[in-house]
Amino acid sequence: MLSQQLNAKRQASWQIYQIYRNVASKTTLAQETISLEQAKPYAEVPGPSKFQMIRAFMPGGRYKNAPAHEMFLDLSRQFGGLFRMPSIAGTDMVLTMNPQDYATVFRNEGQWPYRRSFTTVEYFRKVRRPEVFGEYDGLVSGNGAAWGKMRTAVNPILLQPRNAKLYLKNLVQVSDEFLERIRLIRDPVSQEMPDDFTEDIRNLVIESIGSVALNTHLGLLGENRYSDEANQLKAALKDFVELGFQLDMMPAIWKYLPVPKFNQLMRSLDTITDFCCTHIEQALQRIEEDVKAGKMSPEMGMEASLLEKLSRFDRQTAVIIAMDFLFAGTDPTLVSLVGILLSLAKNPDKQARLLEEINQILPGQRLAPDH
Repeated sequence: MLSQQLNAKRQASWQIYQIYRNVASKTTLAQETISLEQAKPYAEVPGPSKFQMIRAFMPGGRYKNAPAHEMFLDLSRQFGGLFRMPSIAGTDMVLTMNPQDYATVFRNEGQWPYRRSFTTVEYFRKVRRPEVFGEYDGLVSGNGAAWGKMRTAVNPILLQPRNAKLYLKNLVQVSDEFLERIRLIRDPVSQEMPDDFTEDIRNLVIESIGSVALNTHLGLLGENRYSDEANQLKAALKDFVELGFQLDMMPAIWKYLPVPKFNQLMRSLDTITDFCCTHIEQALQRIEEDVKAGKMSPEMGMEASLLEKLSRFDRQTAVIIAMDFLFAGTDPTLVSLVGILLSLAKNPDKQARLLEEINQILPGQRLAPDH
């Protein structure tokens, strides 16, 4: 089951990559010779009409319950590598299958390029929970000068290579727990994982992020695997990915009419926010108590944790960055790691080569900072 699902996702990703590559190779030379004065008016950008889009999302329509990648692939086949999705209850979207177009757009938008953000997240932060977020939007959904201010402030904290050493011991512990989980659940005969192994990988990803962003051992690979808090957090993160796409990328009816899925997403964002706030406060309290009691380890005494540094700058920033870690890190890391593990499992020769390289670097040793 897991193999079939991952193969389908990988095939879709390959199809999208092929379209990107083909369209990019055909348009590169043309782009170099076209000036801004020669650009066609926006009205000539091809794409479906509003009626066609409404009909496509209705029961029996070609995009009803269709995965996003299939919809975009179908539109590109109909209208070419650059097409427009008309607004029904929101803002028009122009999509390009040429990666070079993104660089062109951002380099010509001035100091603060605008990225279309998740309007549902923006509503949540500014309308539903302003007491938590204040004037900050975060790195994932922010724009303009406010985004630039936060990025400038947190870059020196987040991008220092030495910070990785702070969490090596904790992340090795998380990896050991994951390996122990694998030994426990794999089939003793076939050595294969159960169909729900993706959930164990999800727990690994969230546990790792929690170690860095929240200074907390959540226990998702062990004692707290089935706790109510863990289940609520994982369900909320899934809602963010699935409902966020439906509400932000599809017609924004929620802006004008009550939509149950919008209310569900708001509750899920509440869950994630409260989870981060609770664990950050607990972690900071532990840090303060350890400092007073002189219990800080030598490693942590030499270099403050990311959470501690961010909280010194602003506690709101610490909460927002922790949430950004969960939003931006959980699902992409999950998909990437699942794909890597599947590829290794299906290619034993590559798996053996990887093991050989690991043994050369770590001959019978545990991972250490000097590796």
